Amino acid sequence: MEQKLSYLERTFPELLDGVEFRTLGEVCESLPKGTLKTGELIENGKYNVINSGRGFYGRFDNFNNEGNAITVAARGEYAGFVNYMSEKFWAGGLCYPYRSTDENILKTKFLFYALKSIEQEKIMKPLVTRGGIPALNKSDLETVEIPVPPLNVQEEIVNILDKFTELTNDLQQQLARELTLRKKQYEYYREKLLTFDEDDDTVQWKTLGEVCEFVKDGTHGSFKDSENGFPLLSAKDIYDGIVHIPENCRKISEEDFNSIYKKYSLKENDVLLTIVGSIGRTALVKENCLKVAFQRSVGIMRPKQELCPNFLFHLFHSDNVVTQIERGMNKSAQGGIYLQKLSEIQIPIPPISKQNEIVEILDKFEELVNDISKGLPREIELRQKQYEYYREKLLTFKRK
Repeated sequence: MEQKLSYLERTFPELLDGVEFRTLGEVCESLPKGTLKTGELIENGKYNVINSGRGFYGRFDNFNNEGNAITVAARGEYAGFVNYMSEKFWAGGLCYPYRSTDENILKTKFLFYALKSIEQEKIMKPLVTRGGIPALNKSDLETVEIPVPPLNVQEEIVNILDKFTELTNDLQQQLARELTLRKKQYEYYREKLLTFDEDDDTVQWKTLGEVCEFVKDGTHGSFKDSENGFPLLSAKDIYDGIVHIPENCRKISEEDFNSIYKKYSLKENDVLLTIVGSIGRTALVKENCLKVAFQRSVGIMRPKQELCPNFLFHLFHSDNVVTQIERGMNKSAQGGIYLQKLSEIQIPIPPISKQNEIVEILDKFEELVNDISKGLPREIELRQKQYEYYREKLLTFKRK
């Protein structure tokens, strides 16, 4: 049975004879690099700084390399990760910067795509040492072999993969725009639904202290860590309207946890509010977070019978309440709001039936936005897998 030829083999018959493979050390030159401390970075610097991460380390007003270069992370979680730098940049001390020694033999951009196609299997998995801080030795990296097909083949592959990358970026931007529009639409309707006329006889205006029990803010104590204890969370673990319990979160002993619970205990449908640092983020307590403790950066509110917890949760996103929170904030370096000030905030209290109606509408809007938010990474992931599949096909060659 006649073997089916690939697109490249049909277009470039010379590939049927195979191509040469060369090591990175044979076809590349090392480029300058220099260590920059975090304090030396300049927020609006002219040039990107690349170091050991997948993204940029920061900005700086000087560069130590021209564009058209690759960098390979040398240490840390992303050791072995390959980046392509198209413009002037600063290479930090925790990466290996390279460029092809001869662009007429090997295109640096082709080198980038070739290395990305083997990044996991030939660099990260076999060459990065994982004891302590992950690290990649330069001498090991330079033994990695890459195919060196004819120059016209390299140019064709680079052209195809550049277009694929552009399409993927366009998709990301399109989906991000869609999400932004949906969020703005949601925020518009939320504000309309949560704005009430002060002359409306069906709506009462009361302070939070009148319609909520302020259980307490979180614990002010200090406790020993316990590997198998109860989670001790802070304001940073409240976002997207829920309580997040990270796998690696700090935990305290059962004895310490019980001592805190003598002062307060969480109940389902309590409303949590961040009151230090990033103030005003809210979450509804669900069953999965009843057995957690919070640090002093979190306030705990328990709505009374006349106030629907979900309605209170949405109210904290309204301009009226946000403005009152900002006015009540203290002027300390970290920033915060005392529970007494919080209890003085005035909120509208329509009939419970109206509160539930508003909650139902806003929950549906929020669900729609969340669906788009979840679909965004999934769509990008599928496009990325498609891209990686074709990259692998394009960069698989027979050896000479």
